[in-house]
Amino acid sequence: MKMSSTGSSRKRRRRSSKKSLPTPIAPPLDQLGTPLALENQFDTLLLRCVDAGFAFLILVVPFIMGGREAPGQLALVCSACWIAGSWGLLQMRQREARWTLSLAEPLIAAGVALVILQIVHLPAERIQSLSPRLGELLSGWQGTAGSQAWDQLSLMPAETLDSLMVLIAYILVFVVAMQRIRTQNDVYRLMVTLAVAATAMAAFGLLQYATSNGKFFWFYENPFTDTRRVVKGAFTNRNHFANFLALGVGPLLWSLTAATVRSKTASNKDFSDHAGFGVWLVVVALSVVVFATLLSLSRGGSIAMGIACVVCGFAIYRSSIISGQLVLAGVTVMVITCGLIAAYGEDQIQKRLDQIASADVEQLDNSDGRRTIWAANIAGIKEFPSVGTGVGTHREVYPMYMEESGADHMAEFTHAENGYLQVCLETGKIGLGMLLVGFLFAICWTFRGLGGGAGPLIAAAQAASLASLLASLAHSGADFVWYVPACVVPVLLLAASACRCSQLQKEDRGQMPAMMPLPRLAWTLAGAGALALAIWMVPAKYRRVQAQHHWYAFQRITNKRNSALIQNSSNLFRNRLVAVSRTIAADPSMARPHAQMAKMCIQAFLELQQASENPMPLAEIRSVARMDYRDDWAGREEWLGRLFEERGDYLKRARAHARKSLELCPLQGEVYLYLSELDFLDADTDWDNRKFVAQAMQVRPHEPKVLLVSGQQKLLAALANTDPSTQQQEVLEALEPFKRAFKLSPSLQSGIIGEVAVMLNAPVLVQLFEPDVEALAFMADRYRQLGRWRDVGYSLDAFTKAAFKMADDPEVPVERRVRFLLFARKACDELRDGQRVEACFAKAAEISPRDFRIYYQYGVWLAEREQFAQAAEQFRICTEIRPGDGQVRRLSLAMKKRDLDLQLEGRTRMATQPPPGSRTY
Repeated sequence: MKMSSTGSSRKRRRRSSKKSLPTPIAPPLDQLGTPLALENQFDTLLLRCVDAGFAFLILVVPFIMGGREAPGQLALVCSACWIAGSWGLLQMRQREARWTLSLAEPLIAAGVALVILQIVHLPAERIQSLSPRLGELLSGWQGTAGSQAWDQLSLMPAETLDSLMVLIAYILVFVVAMQRIRTQNDVYRLMVTLAVAATAMAAFGLLQYATSNGKFFWFYENPFTDTRRVVKGAFTNRNHFANFLALGVGPLLWSLTAATVRSKTASNKDFSDHAGFGVWLVVVALSVVVFATLLSLSRGGSIAMGIACVVCGFAIYRSSIISGQLVLAGVTVMVITCGLIAAYGEDQIQKRLDQIASADVEQLDNSDGRRTIWAANIAGIKEFPSVGTGVGTHREVYPMYMEESGADHMAEFTHAENGYLQVCLETGKIGLGMLLVGFLFAICWTFRGLGGGAGPLIAAAQAASLASLLASLAHSGADFVWYVPACVVPVLLLAASACRCSQLQKEDRGQMPAMMPLPRLAWTLAGAGALALAIWMVPAKYRRVQAQHHWYAFQRITNKRNSALIQNSSNLFRNRLVAVSRTIAADPSMARPHAQMAKMCIQAFLELQQASENPMPLAEIRSVARMDYRDDWAGREEWLGRLFEERGDYLKRARAHARKSLELCPLQGEVYLYLSELDFLDADTDWDNRKFVAQAMQVRPHEPKVLLVSGQQKLLAALANTDPSTQQQEVLEALEPFKRAFKLSPSLQSGIIGEVAVMLNAPVLVQLFEPDVEALAFMADRYRQLGRWRDVGYSLDAFTKAAFKMADDPEVPVERRVRFLLFARKACDELRDGQRVEACFAKAAEISPRDFRIYYQYGVWLAEREQFAQAAEQFRICTEIRPGDGQVRRLSLAMKKRDLDLQLEGRTRMATQPPPGSRTY
């Protein structure tokens, strides 16, 4: 009893002593680590500059189109150089400046060395040992576009160099983050900033979607996408938007945990109420983020978000920091999110979630696009396994391996829709291995501290980092989020945070510190290096920003979004030419603008040539130059000058830009075709343009235009063969490129049919090319031009059968089915098959019962055959569909009158005829 009274008196004394202390503004937090020793206001300003740079990276760069486009990359590079320079200057002023090691420095150096290796000039034997396929692939490049053999591992060195700048920016961000995070409070600030960034992006995305006019930020028009249909925020791709939000789920759950911990440990009621308000604020923010992710309709993003929630929640549970208030907050998030889904977007979200739940590949990839591009990347990896094709080359490399089966050649896969495959294709297995080892390092860092020994908030921070890292790894299996700065920077910062948290715990237990002292000279050199990087990278990125502005203007004009330009084709062409010229002037290192300029210069020449007194086509000009001036360059130049006058400058510019384009990227098959047409402009030409086509086939074996030209050359050679025993086989072999081009490009089908229809009859052509319903219509027209009426009949019959087959396909739009059935009716009419004509009308009416055109055309057809009663019935149906159409009503009445007249005329004729068997004298 005595002891208990003494204990109670001690407790009372403790309570009274606590009451005498001033009320704290916030509950005390553990301070792991040693804060920076700032000696004066200038040091404080430098530190704030570093923090402002990180805040800009987290909060602003994602709103610059996710950092994926040139302006965002410029902002990334500027921010990285800014924080690196500011930190170097700050450390240079410190008495005891230290370098924080992460043990990932050798891996970082190896990654930079690999990318540099891809762009340096190497001897031929080194190229052969590192990338044996490269020499074989570009075996004809030296004789067609360059004076020397290709001596770089990257197939687009300028793009690889541009990507190297982004990689250096990432490294600066990670390294400075490792140095800047000194205490547990630094980790807290990082988590809060990431949570705010995700919430702000989600809220902006929902607002922009609800009030969308199709433009980003309501004023910026992207030529490739818009803001209608799904929630995208400031990202050009909904999957990247969803990934950014998924990366913010972990920091938001940390914020929720921190708010509940502070509310639980608050020492006074006022602060407890304030902390409680913070809990519900985070609950609302988390609900908005989850709802925006689901409304983006990104299946990969939804899976990544689910992984982040499960991993973070499980890690927090294992850390024994789960409380009743935290569970209640989580349940509230689910209730709010479900309410938002029920109020808006339930059907669309439910459909996407059902596809995920089904785990059916056909539902998840119903267009077969992802599997096709994955197969192309795997084929490329097999040929460039060690060091890859160069960072940034995927867009030009994958067409070499894109098979025609199941491929949508109208779309371009700028990326592989799989981060692992693209990294492996562009950097080889070495680069992919280094990337996975880096992620393994980061995940191992997060495991230290999950037990809660360093406190609940540091455990929650490690859980948040682990969740975001695993979400990024999972989402990259179906998308290319690692190529979007806004999706990479949070991962780098969370990895640095995880590393520093694990190191701070070691230091708190008195173990060896993870820092090493560096002299001021080293920090001075580091600051000077950051300045040198800025001088090199910022102007280069700014040039790319200017070039992209003009290139996007060209794309907008090409997409015909400016209706004022559509009205005048010459004005349209002129504006496109100006846009491409400005793109090249801003940044001459981009290959595609040079290729486009070569194409447009040839087009400009052909237009002027057709309007001239001697409108010779290029093929004929080349033939005359070869025959009359084969070895006489002076005479050829004089003749060309008289023939072309000033418009010949367009051809010279086209040749120069084509060569420059291939110097920047030797994989552009169509550009080789341009050079094959212009080889007569070279004084030392060998007049063998087959080498250009052969090299084009090497790099673009599935390009329709390349296949078409290759087939034309083979066909001419086969027809020139005088041996009848081998000619037929050579003709069949020459038709193979035509067949492949025919399947790949609907736009070329009419031209291919026009060429081969001269040699083949309709049954053989149908058997070889298997044309669809549209191509069969081309066939009939071509044979009609040739006057081959038997082939016309065969084509029309095949067209009708194909139209009926299409009519039974429910996946084909109703309008398209009806349209081709009405065309088939005309074909049957030309074949004088009235029974099938009526079958066409009946089938069309079955598909679209309220289509006015069907009944009107059927009525006209019946009236032409004097079937007035049936025609009147069809026009009566037309009046039901369009009650206010007086002309149709009059037609219906006219048909009824004609039918009555016809009946009366028939009765009169029958009354005047003698009975059967009677005689007349």
